Amino acid sequence: MAAGIAFDVLRDDFVEDDRAIIDQYPESLVKLFVLKGKVMGGTIIAPLASELVQELILAQNIGISIEKLFTKTYPYPTATRINERVIGKYLSRKLTEKSKRLLFH
Repeated sequence: MAAGIAFDVLRDDFVEDDRAIIDQYPESLVKLFVLKGKVMGGTIIAPLASELVQELILAQNIGISIEKLFTKTYPYPTATRINERVIGKYLSRKLTEKSKRLLFH
């Protein structure tokens, strides 16, 4: 919470990201600030972070919801899949335990 505004902080590392493993930067980090389902800001600490952050900047500037970002097709293995993963973890908090078991196990 900043200035009395409650927002969600989405954070993930690249440890399980296949592109990061291949290119040897698993110690990298993505952190997003989300308010009412929209990206308000954030940071990415990784090689080529200026390229990884482009879709997040676009989402912030034109108000694309994180749900729409999550449903876009991400080629495999590309570094921008980290955005999909961090958003997916956030959205999965809304699932029931039974749904999580079916989808993720």
